[in-house]
Amino acid sequence: MLLERRYVDPNRLDTEGNGPLACFAITGQTGMVKIMLERQGVDPNQSNNNDRTPLGCAATEGHEAVVKLLLERDDVDSNCPDNNDRTPLGYAAIGGHKEVVELLLELEHVDHSHANKYDQTPLDWATINGHEGVVGLLLAPGGVGPSVPKRPVRPSFA
Repeated sequence: MLLERRYVDPNRLDTEGNGPLACFAITGQTGMVKIMLERQGVDPNQSNNNDRTPLGCAATEGHEAVVKLLLERDDVDSNCPDNNDRTPLGYAAIGGHKEVVELLLELEHVDHSHANKYDQTPLDWATINGHEGVVGLLLAPGGVGPSVPKRPVRPSFA
């Protein structure tokens, strides 16, 4: 009902820079994400204070159904990096969210080997965190293969 009101801004940000869509993506509220995406004027790529989009937020938390909803749209940027230069695939790999990694790897245009500002790729993070299933997906035929960092890998704790 609130979204039907003219004066309600569907992209209004909270103190962390998250709009309603990002908040619903973070908490995995699939039904609310669907309602928001059906609303005209909602920006599906609106980034928060860390430059993370709703897709990045959902991938970070491993909310497969929300990721799937977002990826059904043509206007969602699946490679959008945040202020650490991590993409949704990178965050899914960090968290060991195998199903989300699978969804993202199905996309032809996803950058499998995008390195963050520390030159760590999704494969690096999956390996560092011991996520064998994600490592297997990334090394599968057509995957990314082993990465060679440009400088020594130092894990960040962000």
